[in-house]
Amino acid sequence: MNEAVMLANSTLAEFSKSFKIDEIKCFVTESPSRYDLILGRDFIRPQKMELDFKDLKITWMGIDIGMKSTRYWNKAENISLLWEDDLFDDIFENFTTILPAKYDEVI
Repeated sequence: MNEAVMLANSTLAEFSKSFKIDEIKCFVTESPSRYDLILGRDFIRPQKMELDFKDLKITWMGIDIGMKSTRYWNKAENISLLWEDDLFDDIFENFTTILPAKYDEVI
């Protein structure tokens, strides 16, 4: 059985747990496949995702994620990594803290 479904307010949690994608048209099939998910150009292009097969990474919204091996998401321990609080710590390590401004009194 093959079906098309529309997902609303979806996230790509590895990139952002809070950024929502309004709609994604998905085709669901029961045919055997070695892939958990296949993103087509009809999705990738409007989202402005960059696929880098040389360095095996995907960039979206300035965030780089390494490409995973097939069946990676079939393992429960890998899925649970998405919900650990420190998953995105490396993303924020390059952020600079803005210090309070120091102004001299004007007379």
